Amino acid sequence: MSEDVTQAPPSMPDWAQPGARYTMSIEPALTMRTAAFDWDYEVQVALPASYGAMPDKRYPVLWLTDGPLMLRLAVGLQNTLVFGSQAPEMIIVGVGCTSDLGVIEYGRRRIVDLTPPGKGMLFDGPGGDYLRNLGMPVPEGPQQADDLLSFLVDELRPVLAQTYRMDDDHGLMGHSGGGMFAGTSRQPAVRQTLPSGNSHASSRSPPRLEPHSRRVRQRTHGRFCVGGGQPLDHGVLRRP
Repeated sequence: MSEDVTQAPPSMPDWAQPGARYTMSIEPALTMRTAAFDWDYEVQVALPASYGAMPDKRYPVLWLTDGPLMLRLAVGLQNTLVFGSQAPEMIIVGVGCTSDLGVIEYGRRRIVDLTPPGKGMLFDGPGGDYLRNLGMPVPEGPQQADDLLSFLVDELRPVLAQTYRMDDDHGLMGHSGGGMFAGTSRQPAVRQTLPSGNSHASSRSPPRLEPHSRRVRQRTHGRFCVGGGQPLDHGVLRRP
């Protein structure tokens, strides 16, 4: 006599639960200043679609540089990735220069914010020489990426954690100079970095982190995806 086995229906994702939104929501912007810089930062928080319907759930956090420029793009991409079960829901925190100050001030500040300490913004070798020969302007000034990272981890994160349900899984993402900033992060409180764009344009580029990891006897884990125009089919944003 065969046994009738009824397969349980697939569980409904959190963002499809009754009372949940189907897109992320963006909180009103706030400003915050740290002693290391002479300016305020605009901070915006985007909450997962299920945030209001799941009051006991805590969410991973993605920190995003150039927030006023990149936040809405990141939110739109995250909405579609969650819909397709290609990424977990997460809180996105965008930090950067307010758009009202204009592009010149935005460019000036981000060079200070995102460049790690070193000999300069351009890396050594043929790539850096190529950019110099093109006449790429390399403004002089302080290189305070370490100060910005300390602000995000030691000051801003505890403040936001008092209001928003953040878990301990935090990542850092940026485009172009923001990718350089994310790719050179050494803070143990930032578990994952997702650099985007020209993340190597620094004299302290990501490959130089390997000797540092050996010295402090810490294993450096990372996944790299390099491509141009082709789809990504290996779940690069999936949790292990």
